[in-house]
Amino acid sequence: MLLDNRAPALITIGADVWLTTGCVILTHGMCSALQRERFGMTESNAPVTLERGVFLGCGTIILPGVTIGEGSYIGAGSVVSTDIPPGVVAAGNPARVIRPLDKQEH
Repeated sequence: MLLDNRAPALITIGADVWLTTGCVILTHGMCSALQRERFGMTESNAPVTLERGVFLGCGTIILPGVTIGEGSYIGAGSVVSTDIPPGVVAAGNPARVIRPLDKQEH
């Protein structure tokens, strides 16, 4: 697992969160000197929040500015670039909601 060390204070991890092998949580975006020069791009920082009971499957990548809602499961190998609501299964690249979780699955 890799937690972004450029702005670790921007990462909030709730109680009972499962972070499995190979997960990456990023709070910053980088750009090259060429991108800065030609396109005026800048580096940015944004918080990441994993609410209570979130499960991240192996190799999940969480990009800056994302909140994953309470009790949601993220499938292995997913790239999460937008917020995920509470109580759902999400997967893919980019991650999208697959289905809601039943109460028995929480």
